[in-house]
Amino acid sequence: VHRVLRPDRDTAFVREQCVTFYASDGRPLRSAGTAQDITELHRAEDALRESEQRKAAVLNAALDCIITIDRDQQVIEFNPAAETTFGYTREQVLGEPIGGLIIPPSLREQHQRGMAHYLATGTGPLLDRRVELVAMKADGSEFPIELSLTRISDHEPLLFTAFIRDITEQKRAAESLRNSEARLTDAQRIAGVGSWEWDMTSDITWSDENYRIFGYVPHSVVPSYDLFLDALHPDDRAPVTEALQRTLNDNAPYDLTCRIVRPSEEQRYLRCRGEVTRDKTGTPLRMAGTVEDVTER
Repeated sequence: VHRVLRPDRDTAFVREQCVTFYASDGRPLRSAGTAQDITELHRAEDALRESEQRKAAVLNAALDCIITIDRDQQVIEFNPAAETTFGYTREQVLGEPIGGLIIPPSLREQHQRGMAHYLATGTGPLLDRRVELVAMKADGSEFPIELSLTRISDHEPLLFTAFIRDITEQKRAAESLRNSEARLTDAQRIAGVGSWEWDMTSDITWSDENYRIFGYVPHSVVPSYDLFLDALHPDDRAPVTEALQRTLNDNAPYDLTCRIVRPSEEQRYLRCRGEVTRDKTGTPLRMAGTVEDVTER
C-alpha cells in the first residue's frame, strides 16, 4: 500500500499486487498485477480510529460509570469510573455476566425477569429513564445509585449501555438537610419564633411556626404580602408598611412590634425583624426575617 500524487495534486492511497513470470532458466519474462484505489477505505479506517480514540477519551474522562453489556448480559465495556466505584478492574469483568458483579442477590431475579421481558416484547421499565436503585461492590457492600439505561443500537448485535452514578454522598446530604430542617422546626416551635423569606421575583415562604403564629394550619394557605397585610391590626398597617418600605429603600434592617388579628378574631402581639439582600447594582433580591409572638410578654 502506498500513496500516489495525482495530476490534480490530490493524494490517493493505492494497494498494488504483482506477480512475476520466469523462463525455465530463471530469467524474468514479465510481471503482471493490479492496482486498487483504497482512498475511501483508508479514510474510513482513519475515521474509525479517530472515533475509537474519541470514545476511549470520553470513557476514560467520564465521572459517571459507563458499562456496556450484550444480549447475554456479558460485560463488553467497563470504564475507569466503574473500576473505581465497583472495585473491579476492566480485565476482571470483560465477558462476565453483569448480574453476579454489581446486582445485589435480592434483585437478581427481578433483573432476569426484566431482561427476559424486554427480549420478548422490546419494552422494559428501566430503559431511557433515570431511576434510583441499589448496586453492589466487589466486596459485597451495597450502595445507592442513579441509573440511566439505554439500548445503543436498533439492530443486532443487541447492546445496552448503563450510565451509573454513586449517590451515597447525595443521600447523606439530603438526610442531613432533612434532620437540620426538622431541628430548626422544633427549635422555632419551642421558641415561638417563625421565619419567612420573600423572593422579590417569585413567592413568599413561611416556616411551619410562622403559619401557627398567624393562626393557620401549616401550608393550609398560600403565603403572600397581601395575606400579611390583611392579618395586621388596622391601626398598625401604616407604620409596618412604612418600615418595610424604609428597609427596601435604605437597606436598614427593621425591628418593630405590631399587632395581628387571627382568623379566629384573636389579637396577638408580634415582634418582626427583617433584612434585605441586594445584587451588585443595589436591586433588592430577597427579604428574610423572623416573627416572634410576644403577646404574653
